[in-house]
Amino acid sequence: MVEQQRETLAQDTIAIRSHLRDGIEAVHTLRTINEKLVEKKLLAITADMTKGLRGAIESQATAMTRRYNLQTAFRILGYSSIVLIAGFALGRMP
Repeated sequence: MVEQQRETLAQDTIAIRSHLRDGIEAVHTLRTINEKLVEKKLLAITADMTKGLRGAIESQATAMTRRYNLQTAFRILGYSSIVLIAGFALGRMP
């Protein structure tokens, strides 16, 4: 009777250890799946952010280019008008 209980207890212990191993493997598998899902979501979020930023960066670059072009044009007009006024004033002098 005692021997049978020991054998039953040993089998139960083996079964419990087997179930624990299966549980640990399941946890590792779920952790791996969860990490992969997180990586995938992060990549998707990063891609969406860069798509949104791309338009903003392009519009800001275009605005900076226009501003530079306008500044250059106004400098040229300013210097041209100074030269024109100086030429007119010097041409009128006796």
